[in-house]
Amino acid sequence: MNRLVVASLGVALLGACSAATEEAEAELVAMDLPAAPGVRVETATVQPSAAQVDLSFPAQVQASQDSTLAAPMGGYVEQVLVDAGDRVNRGQALARIDTRSRSAQLEIAEAQAAQAQAELQRIEKLGDGASEQQLLAVQTSARITAANAELARIGLQRSVMVAPFSGSVAEVFIEQGEIAGPGVPALRVVRTDVVTLEVSVSDKDVPLMEPGQTVGFRTQSLAEPFEGTITSIGAAAASKTRTFTVEVEVPNREGLLRPGMIGRIRFQRDLADHAVVIPQDWVVTTLTETGVFVDRGGLAEWRPIELDAFARDQVVVRAGLTAGDQVITLGARELAPGDPLIVVRTGVCCEDGRVVW
Repeated sequence: MNRLVVASLGVALLGACSAATEEAEAELVAMDLPAAPGVRVETATVQPSAAQVDLSFPAQVQASQDSTLAAPMGGYVEQVLVDAGDRVNRGQALARIDTRSRSAQLEIAEAQAAQAQAELQRIEKLGDGASEQQLLAVQTSARITAANAELARIGLQRSVMVAPFSGSVAEVFIEQGEIAGPGVPALRVVRTDVVTLEVSVSDKDVPLMEPGQTVGFRTQSLAEPFEGTITSIGAAAASKTRTFTVEVEVPNREGLLRPGMIGRIRFQRDLADHAVVIPQDWVVTTLTETGVFVDRGGLAEWRPIELDAFARDQVVVRAGLTAGDQVITLGARELAPGDPLIVVRTGVCCEDGRVVW
């Protein structure tokens, strides 16, 4: 009898607990749960500003013209008329190589040409008295000897090495009395009244440069600054360095800059006078569009934007942002439209590409 009472009491207790659990669950469902906490972000209020970029690159001084001269036919070095460091004018004789023998060869060739020409004139006067074969042979001889004379004249001309432009003798490789081989370097002439700076520029910076731009140049070996002009920009990147070669021309009338000197060029490029300029890392790129997140009443709002120009880590916004917009600067990549925000810091964009907090 007692066992039956205990069992009955247990069943009753279990039923009461089950009912209480169901009632508690129903009350929990009916409760208004608190909203999830927002995403912690930093924002900056954008305002129009000038878009400007300062660029600086290492540069090496090179002669604007650099020519290594050689005797095409070689021969005996009769005279070396200059020394290294001498200033020379265009067309000035620098060395004579086998000039006497070339002169004698020319004299022989001109004599043969004159003899052949005289024979041609004699045959032509005979008229029908000379056969057609005789006339053809004499005409051919006259042409050959005239061509030989021209070759000898060219050989004599090239036996005298002359300066191809006004400049300075950088190196002399031959001595009087030597036998110079054909095509072996004999003299090096450089032009330094105008020098060329060779600069290697990355693909990120090369769009900011264009021919005609003025740049400044300084080298540690000289106190005074120089000013030059961009003259050419490489059409393709070097295969090994993946950089573009930019050449800058610098006047050097006093000859202070010498080939081989190292320095840096600097210049500023204005991209916009009154535009919205933001750092590139604020921009979020999706599969279909580019934009930023802005703080819209405490919620994240996606804002598509159009980009105009890039200046290293800055970008000029053509459309999509206006003055006063609060752009999310930190935490944007974890956001989705409509996410609640917790703004931990806000500032103003931008001075020198940085937010003023």
